[in-house]
Amino acid sequence: MKCSLCGSEKIRNLCQTRDYNHHLSERTFSVCRCTDCGLIFTLPVLEGEEIRKCYPEGYYNARFSSFERRYSEFIQSRTIRKIIRQKKGTTLLDIGCGSGEFLEKMKKAGWEVYGMDVSAEACNLAREKIQKNVFNDTLKDISFPDNFFDVITLWHVFEHISDPDGLLKEISRILKPDGMLIMEVPHIDNPVFKLTMGTYFALDAPRHIYHYSAATLKQILEKNGYTITQTYYPILGSPLNLFKSVWNKLLYEFQIPRTRSNLIFFLGLPLIALALITYKIFSFILPWGETIQVFCKKRT
Repeated sequence: MKCSLCGSEKIRNLCQTRDYNHHLSERTFSVCRCTDCGLIFTLPVLEGEEIRKCYPEGYYNARFSSFERRYSEFIQSRTIRKIIRQKKGTTLLDIGCGSGEFLEKMKKAGWEVYGMDVSAEACNLAREKIQKNVFNDTLKDISFPDNFFDVITLWHVFEHISDPDGLLKEISRILKPDGMLIMEVPHIDNPVFKLTMGTYFALDAPRHIYHYSAATLKQILEKNGYTITQTYYPILGSPLNLFKSVWNKLLYEFQIPRTRSNLIFFLGLPLIALALITYKIFSFILPWGETIQVFCKKRT
């Protein structure tokens, strides 16, 4: 096995994980790290029908609790204001557009929006919101014109991509010379992962293939001709990852019965909440955020 980023064969196994989030695969997966460049990835990589079966019904509709939905809308509105401040443009493509909430808000802000997703379910939901310019296909098969988009976004999509180099090259072709690529991915280099390892919620095996740090995300972008202009660690993102990761550890790694896990989790909730608050405070000054967001431009 070679690292897809640097080609090294120096691969070290960090931990084992399973599909703790949706229980749609019975496999055990290895979370590995390249000792040369530091890229972390999950093996084996599932393909075809096997990986399609690992996306549950309703996955693209983001059926969150009312709290999670309101929280997500708040975070999204902040991100949209950030985009509009940094880039004046007209055309935007959201890769992996899901059910289209982001596209709907950008359309209301006056942008000409396009969305694409490999899920027919997601595309149908997005079309209900923006009516047109939603494509149920891969980016390469759509064949957009060269230098067409002012902004291209990927919100928690890049970690799912088995061929990130190929995707970044196609994005470069259709992005204007002064265009902007914006992406947000889970940030693996954080204390919650180091604490919970194989039960870390954002590993999301087998759906997440690559787990990027700031360093490895910068490496793969520069390798494909992009320069990062802004990097953010949204401290308000992923507020429940710690809770969900600890719950996974109690239930699946320690194999404590559900009723007892509920009791332990309830009794330990004040301590977990205190740990989360402390962690978020330190995240103000340290790059500990559980997500990383980058704004990029093409190198000419």
